[in-house]
Amino acid sequence: MKHLLIILGGELVLTEPLESWLKEQSFDEIIAGDAGLEYALKLGLHPDIALGDFDSVSRGVLEEYVAEKGQTAVFPVRKDDTDSEIAVRMALEKTEKGDRITVLGGLGGRLDHTLGNLFLLVRIRQAGVRALMTDGRTEVSVLLGGDEQKLAYRPFQKYVSLIPISERAEGIELKGFSYEGRELTLHREKTQGISNEVLPGGGRISLKEGIVLLIRTSDREKEPGVNKN
Repeated sequence: MKHLLIILGGELVLTEPLESWLKEQSFDEIIAGDAGLEYALKLGLHPDIALGDFDSVSRGVLEEYVAEKGQTAVFPVRKDDTDSEIAVRMALEKTEKGDRITVLGGLGGRLDHTLGNLFLLVRIRQAGVRALMTDGRTEVSVLLGGDEQKLAYRPFQKYVSLIPISERAEGIELKGFSYEGRELTLHREKTQGISNEVLPGGGRISLKEGIVLLIRTSDREKEPGVNKN
């Protein structure tokens, strides 16, 4: 199975958990979307392709990438799709059902871009590809009806929230959480699924119908080993 990495703009903090995770991974392809190229080079990653209108990338960084024989795909500033959507579309063209796409960045910054990126994450999952987005502090994945997911206990990112994207998310079962339940229904306009916690033995979530964002996050003041350089 393939594992593709997309690096976007927004906020990205190199916490110890993210740094350790990156060292353990190997990627079949790395795609940088506009300002994501800046993050990629800071992380010591060399994207296979950098795309976008490059209005958020310094000239020096872009020249450095091109000098290292980096491949670019330049798009006009005035276009219908965001650079994030172009990157996701390109990644989906290179993946099949059961493959995996991880997105670094894409959260924080402008709210409109963040919301758009979260719906792009849903698009990835609906294509049958496993989808994860993280900014180092917060991790977001998507559950569709019929999905089941195990969650490890993490003192970091201790909070687990379920946010329905569909009008309702039905038949939710939670085991190994501070707040457990069976045949739960969450409504998009209510906040019942926010701020649960996985117990030390680990947890499990299953969903019968609907679309849910599964968010793992932390208290910023309690983050371990944040490297702000």
